[in-house]
Amino acid sequence: VVLERGVDAFGARSGLVARLDRARGVLVPIGMRGYAPEVEARFREVPLDGPFAVAAVLRDGDALWLRDAAETVRRFPGLGTVYRAGGFVATAALPLVGGDGAPFGALAFHY
Repeated sequence: VVLERGVDAFGARSGLVARLDRARGVLVPIGMRGYAPEVEARFREVPLDGPFAVAAVLRDGDALWLRDAAETVRRFPGLGTVYRAGGFVATAALPLVGGDGAPFGALAFHY
């Protein structure tokens, strides 16, 4: 519901919500909307040490706003191809944190 309504409410082009698999050290999407198949394939599993905004927000514990593709490529050099394939301009990513303060996933919207 957060993903479906969030994409529309925030005027995003696409979005994903992913759960943290601590044992494997990856984020696993549980919902995706608005991505091209080749971009969706790239997000099937996101390593926590990988060059992705959703991984960075879990590592850092802070929300992340990437204002444009140039800023994204500066921060995450390996994402240029994914960004161009998705037609993205900006990204907002948020860690999802439980009542105990431990992260359990991440949410991202691409514009």
